[in-house]
Amino acid sequence: MKYWLPFIFSLGFLAAGAQDSLTVKPGSGPEFWLDYGKVTLYATSFESKLEGALTWRFGKVAPIIAGGYSELNPEQAIKNGEFIIEGWYIRGGLEYYMSLNRKNRFIVGGRYGYASFSENGSYLITSDLWPDETGSFEREGLTATWAELVLGSEMTLGESRFMAGGYFSLRVLINREEFEPVDSYAIPGYGRTIDKTIPALQLYIKFSLAR
Repeated sequence: MKYWLPFIFSLGFLAAGAQDSLTVKPGSGPEFWLDYGKVTLYATSFESKLEGALTWRFGKVAPIIAGGYSELNPEQAIKNGEFIIEGWYIRGGLEYYMSLNRKNRFIVGGRYGYASFSENGSYLITSDLWPDETGSFEREGLTATWAELVLGSEMTLGESRFMAGGYFSLRVLINREEFEPVDSYAIPGYGRTIDKTIPALQLYIKFSLAR
């Protein structure tokens, strides 16, 4: 259900502006946004993420570059042990904007992502028959790449330059290193390595200087 939220946002925006037939005039200029969904994760003990982006809109088209940092300590990754992933990532691509009404827009786009990260872990094997066994591993300089198809919508807040929006993206893994017997748990910017194609949801606040 959560993966359909951006579409629900879009339908809500359409209904809210049904009596307003004016459309947003295509503008040009920079826009900055912050993923506030990731900021809230700093209140947790298992995950810290931060992501922001810059777009430069040319009418209905805008190149975008986004970057972020992620540190993940999933308790469920290793029983009787610890697993930590940390690193940075960058996404670049192009977006196309369609006005729904005077305050709302629908967005479609594509991106290419790259991550550089490290991971380390430790484990403890206990037994009533044999001595306990401990071990650890450390992996540095890992990289991964993926592509994204993005759909989203955003709404101008009042008469200000601020907007609230959301993206639904389908991420397709292109390349990563695999390990045995303990594989990478997640990739910063991409997500869990459970599949080579995964959905993702982002919520953001944007400040626009486009005119």
